[in-house]
Amino acid sequence: MANSRRTALIRWSPVRFLAAVLITVFLVEACMMFGLPVLLPADISDWAEALADASLLSVCSGPILWYAIVRPLRNTAIWERSRYESIIKHAADGIVTTDERGIILSFNPAAETLFGYTANEAIGNNVSMLVPSSYREVHDEHLRRNLAATKRTFLGMVREVVGLHKNGEILPLEISVSEVPGGSYRFFTAIARDISKRKEAERKLVEAKQAAEEAAHAKSNFLANMSHEIRTPMTAILGFSDELLNFNLSPDEMREVIHIIQRNGNHLLHVINDILDVSKFESGAFEVESTFFSPEEILRDVRDSLATKAQAKGLSVEVEVPGEIPITIQSDPTRLRQALLNLVGNAIKFTSEGNVRVIAECDRQEETLTLHVSDSGIGMTPRELENIFVPFGQADISTTRRFGGTGLGLTITKRIAEALGGDVIVMSEPEVGSTFSLTIGTGSLEGVEMTSGSPLSAAGH
Repeated sequence: MANSRRTALIRWSPVRFLAAVLITVFLVEACMMFGLPVLLPADISDWAEALADASLLSVCSGPILWYAIVRPLRNTAIWERSRYESIIKHAADGIVTTDERGIILSFNPAAETLFGYTANEAIGNNVSMLVPSSYREVHDEHLRRNLAATKRTFLGMVREVVGLHKNGEILPLEISVSEVPGGSYRFFTAIARDISKRKEAERKLVEAKQAAEEAAHAKSNFLANMSHEIRTPMTAILGFSDELLNFNLSPDEMREVIHIIQRNGNHLLHVINDILDVSKFESGAFEVESTFFSPEEILRDVRDSLATKAQAKGLSVEVEVPGEIPITIQSDPTRLRQALLNLVGNAIKFTSEGNVRVIAECDRQEETLTLHVSDSGIGMTPRELENIFVPFGQADISTTRRFGGTGLGLTITKRIAEALGGDVIVMSEPEVGSTFSLTIGTGSLEGVEMTSGSPLSAAGH
């Protein structure tokens, strides 16, 4: 490195050599004009000796000029150039220099990294190669218009633009352009910075803001709906409790009033349980147990529990076991019953005619039990399906007002399925119906007896 620098310092160019000669001649002439009157003796006969002294002075002035003036200036210029080249070389931003036609003259290492081209590939080409094709015409017109204008609006401004990587990737960039004086020629330097990470952070911030706003809106709707779900049964309970104080009621009337209070009390308890379950999920306090039980008993219990509700709408609940299922599995029977009640209850709620079917299947190799709950109800659109499992999110607020409910059942069902080693997926078509598939882990099935042809395959109530 040191040797190369010394070589650079003593390298001569024709222009520098001519400049040194001209300066030397100028100094010699000055010495002849101003120094000779002093040096010349009074006696004209000594002119030859005086002229020889002047010649000696002019010969000696060349080396003095070189070492005292020219060489320090030349070394300073070389050092300054090396310093600026080092700054450009190690700059973190891409720096590209072009002429007024847009031809690339320099391309620093950061620009190579940013755009994927080497300096040799870029230099000599038009800068439009770094602009996506859909923007090139606009870019060229913008450049021509600014070059023709007296005041160039794009100089010194920091703008966000898009660039083109060698591999075709579109790059969001922040760019600043400045004009470099060059005599009769004009040169432009562009400093480009990759802002991909900043744009991604901004995008995530916007999405988070939108999600927070949607969550706040959903919670507001949930609270409004929840107040209705709590107020309605509470009003019925208080109202019919007052009726019980009327001792003029007949036994049959009193029995009916008590049933209404009991029904509304159970509904209120269900609402409160849903709220508590969601709270447990959100706080991480939700727990499940693991015990052996019969899945057939759960299916039968759910069917019988909802038979009256289905009959009131003229529907039937059919439970089918087309293949083999284990006589016992290891899981949480209470939570499985809760999840299945939610799914079958929703199917009955949103179905006005037809039937509700529950099909049980077991994958012995994967050790999972899947319960498919199908209905012929109103169905859902793909947009509505996006929010049905989101806490405080409902497929359609108008549907919730029409059919009632807290809107938490599916959220709780999915969380239960996940806690039991499975999941819930849904397929739905508007005005055709929906199928919810609840899958849970069964525990080890090694040595477990399987059953098929169960009476459950018959139609339910």
